[in-house]
Amino acid sequence: MQGGSSVGKAGVTTGGTPGGCGSADRELAAALAGELPAATSAADVVASPLACPTGSRSAAFGVQNGPRRGFMSIMLVPANTALMQQPPWADRPSGTTGSVVDTKSGQVMIVVIEPLAGSIAPPVDGSQARAIAEELAARF
Repeated sequence: MQGGSSVGKAGVTTGGTPGGCGSADRELAAALAGELPAATSAADVVASPLACPTGSRSAAFGVQNGPRRGFMSIMLVPANTALMQQPPWADRPSGTTGSVVDTKSGQVMIVVIEPLAGSIAPPVDGSQARAIAEELAARF
């Protein structure tokens, strides 16, 4: 598997939203945008398409660095909550990668980058997504 481990928590409910996370969380969107490489621009914040366990917060937006375009999602899953998919981006387009890391508060931080059609590559690769997730996990 690319981009880190798929960490799930056992023995808890698995309810949630398989088709997306609902409303975009502005705090998470701002935190993610603040970690992007300087030349990478972010578009309007939208709801994440990831499958979200109950109680999760998330956001997503298009990102671009020259001809490299992609779509980034961030999700913060409450402690002791099972992930709905392993990895959480399993149903996203081919080439999608991401990282799942534990936060300092025991929650789970997920950062995902997926390529957009017609792009030569996403503006952030799997190792950069992992570094972003680890940096953000230290704040949450």
